[in-house]
Amino acid sequence: MQPPATAIYQVKCDLVQIPILNNSADRMSPVIGYNLTYSYKFAVEFRKCISGEVIIKNKNNYVCKSCEANSYSLGEPIEENKPCTICKTDFL
Repeated sequence: MQPPATAIYQVKCDLVQIPILNNSADRMSPVIGYNLTYSYKFAVEFRKCISGEVIIKNKNNYVCKSCEANSYSLGEPIEENKPCTICKTDFL
């Protein structure tokens, strides 16, 4: 399991006022009102997790988390919530 390759987000704002233009023949005023619900959609592309990271499920999302000091993860992670391996310190 990997984090999704692309996610779509939408931002809404009621502080942006977009003019509604008067397209009729009797143009007393070029602007007849304002649209007060501005929204913008955009896509974010994510990379795959890499060596040195593990996949963590966080609520409904998957994230890549770097291994902490004195631990490691070799190869591209493929299993979620698999912890990093602790470095051994008891060598002969």
